[in-house]
Amino acid sequence: MTGIEERYEASDANAARASGLAHHPLVVRVFKTALAAGVAYAAGNALPGPLDQYAYYAPLGAVTVIYPAVADSVLQGAKAVAAVLVGVGLAVLTMFIAWPDAVSVALVIGVGTAIAAVGWFGEQRSWVPLAALFVLTASEPETEGYVIGYVTQLPLGAAIGLLTNVLLFPQMSLHDLDNVVHALRLRIVEQLKQMALVLQEGGELDRARWRESLQSLDEPRREMRDMWNQALRSQRGNIRSRRWSGVQHDLLELAQALERCSFLIEDVGLTLTEFETGDSPIFMHELRDGAAETLDALADVLAHPHEATPDSPRTRHAQEAVDRLMRQLEEVEFTDARRRILASEVAVSAGRVLHTYVRRHGIEEVEERERKREQENREQEQREQESEDADQEQRDAADADEQRETQGADAQRESGRSG
Repeated sequence: MTGIEERYEASDANAARASGLAHHPLVVRVFKTALAAGVAYAAGNALPGPLDQYAYYAPLGAVTVIYPAVADSVLQGAKAVAAVLVGVGLAVLTMFIAWPDAVSVALVIGVGTAIAAVGWFGEQRSWVPLAALFVLTASEPETEGYVIGYVTQLPLGAAIGLLTNVLLFPQMSLHDLDNVVHALRLRIVEQLKQMALVLQEGGELDRARWRESLQSLDEPRREMRDMWNQALRSQRGNIRSRRWSGVQHDLLELAQALERCSFLIEDVGLTLTEFETGDSPIFMHELRDGAAETLDALADVLAHPHEATPDSPRTRHAQEAVDRLMRQLEEVEFTDARRRILASEVAVSAGRVLHTYVRRHGIEEVEERERKREQENREQEQREQESEDADQEQRDAADADEQRETQGADAQRESGRSG
């Protein structure tokens, strides 16, 4: 087993570990919400009177800020507190000019809803009219105590909920991301097999049904993009992010590769839908089998992610199918240039799908290994050349010394004869 295969097995084991977590996201969220609400109520009751009379608002604040991502909890908690303060202020101002009645209630709700529609409050916008309504209609006869209790208990609960979310199993959203990634991969495999079957059977395509089938990629792709963004947000302020960074990296890398593959396959499907007609098909009879084999081989690679490595038999088979189809396109005589271009587009897209999906499992490492090997060979050749040059210099120096000695001896003999 190569180092790349070992690395992929480890990363895939991490992904499987993420999908099989004992702490299911829903279970964890239910537990944290219940715990935060209970602790908040106890803390609210522990406040001195008359604040303890309004302890029931503390769990309401705690429940409001429990979100899957810690960063979302912080943001939503701040928005909830701000919305409550604005609503309370609106009610207090209204009470200076009117008694609680149908007109003042309508006025407070209308103005509160208009303020909430500004946009900054987001999901917490309903707190503006609700807080105003509670203070306006339920604060009598202890209005001051009610307002103080309200603006104390609810932020207290929000703070407790935030601490609970930060410290107790802060979620990384990996379980949900793994589920949607798996769903999109299976949908892509199904699309590839359907296209291969269409090419094998020949005949006219049911274009309406085929377009509907291609559109089925939209929903899992959108869900994956949403979970992808949530997984990225979950990193911020999360004390577990470093521990699970490897798992998250593998899942995000897989999600990105599958998204690109889905667009490429959708483009292939649209090309076949629009131009693969019975009268003038893109792929003539002698090319249909090769194109179908290529798409079926791609489906086989994506259906077995554990073996989607650069050197695996399935990957090699798919690459051979792509190369064989490209050679057939070069050899076959097309009646018009458009059909050749469209057929080549399908073949190139198939090759790009294979490259995109497999690349995340180490093709860069294979290329880096090849570059290092070439660099080492060049360095070895350079050392050998330098060694040969040094030896040559030594031989040249020895020849020069020998020549000087010979010339010296000849000079001495000439001098002896002259004497």
